[in-house]
Amino acid sequence: MFRKWGYIVCAALMLLCQGCGKNNMDTAGNTMHNTERADRKGQTIPTVSESGGAKADTTEEEMRGKRWITKLSGKAGLQTFSADTADFAIALLRQTCETEQGNVMISPVSVLSALSMTAGGARGDTQSQMLSVLGRGQDMDSLNRNIKAWRDGLIHTDGADVSLANAIWFPEEKERFTPKAEFLEASSFYFDAEIRQAPFDESVLNEINNWTKEKTKGLIPKILDDVPGDAVMYLINAAAFEGRWRNPYTESSVRQGIFTNQSGEQKEALMMSSTEKIYIEDENAVGFVKPYEDGYSFVALLPTEGMTPEEYINTLDGRRFQSLLAEASQESVHVVLPRFEAEFTVQMQEVLAAMGMEDAFDPGRADFSGMGESGTEGICISRVIHKTYISVDELGTKAGAATAVEMKRTMASVPMRDVCLDRPFVYAIVENSTNIPVFIGILNDPA
Repeated sequence: MFRKWGYIVCAALMLLCQGCGKNNMDTAGNTMHNTERADRKGQTIPTVSESGGAKADTTEEEMRGKRWITKLSGKAGLQTFSADTADFAIALLRQTCETEQGNVMISPVSVLSALSMTAGGARGDTQSQMLSVLGRGQDMDSLNRNIKAWRDGLIHTDGADVSLANAIWFPEEKERFTPKAEFLEASSFYFDAEIRQAPFDESVLNEINNWTKEKTKGLIPKILDDVPGDAVMYLINAAAFEGRWRNPYTESSVRQGIFTNQSGEQKEALMMSSTEKIYIEDENAVGFVKPYEDGYSFVALLPTEGMTPEEYINTLDGRRFQSLLAEASQESVHVVLPRFEAEFTVQMQEVLAAMGMEDAFDPGRADFSGMGESGTEGICISRVIHKTYISVDELGTKAGAATAVEMKRTMASVPMRDVCLDRPFVYAIVENSTNIPVFIGILNDPA
């Protein structure tokens, strides 16, 4: 059950989010401009000029002049976003389980946030493919607007809180990469992204990792191990959840038990017992909902005997998952939950390409011309790094996640010609400064 519950918990933590609180992210450190969030009408947006220098902040009225939709998406928009995001969550988990073993856990909203920021700089087929994976019922404007509305509606209390932070790093060396001002402005406006310009060396590696550690409350100590020489931008999301159970476990409800792992091996584990009030059942699984203090819940689904969690995930999509929760019955259920702690790291290039985002990773086909310019070369996504951590105990749950989208320079594609030496040919060894053949000959038979 350790793996069985671990697979579904992140979708539960990040998708069962309702309420009307307001999310205010602080910009810290080396942002190019601090974003003022005192009220919507007077909101200002950090911007960068086309040459990379700072310019005056952009107001919300000016954003409307750019034909960016700034009002909240409304109930219908959030319903579409909820359904699309649930589909993305289940599909991403299913595809990740195709290649990864052990305690697989993802944060769909962390991956969604980082990749949606990235998609804002994509054009043509590259953007279309990304949207087909991230939100097939939405265009780019709708997805941006819906993510912003959902973030603004998250509940933040001492008893339960989801915090999301975004940041973009690009190099000081303008010849290496010059971001487009409109892309940075949209990222700041819709995602509250901190915009940071820095030398792409060891110092930016430390800066990104320190930022990630801070925004995940220490749960993800670092997201990057290195900064490759062809990297030109990092788009980072950090997510953290901390929630206390509405009804915590007592000392008497925790005792030693036996947990049978995926290999059939029996191991001792601390098991927590409780009686909950929401029961889930379908033809392939049973489960329950255990609420945190405010606005969030833990969901567990146990496949029937003989069915693996991976096989069960293959029977679900996002709408089916949401229906299970909507149709859950109000009845008492005795549950036993292991106390556990797990962490997970994955690079998602193959996962996302298999889901339909192939062009974004292909140097010859990727189109991120809306993001910026890198001399005569193009750019593509080189890595999508995702890390998660979760701890479930008697008092509640702590979970953290970080996603880094790394953009790299690509050589411009050139026409390719073929020369196949499969018949007699002339050959020579020449001296380069004069092109004098030092050796020259004909090969009629290589045998």
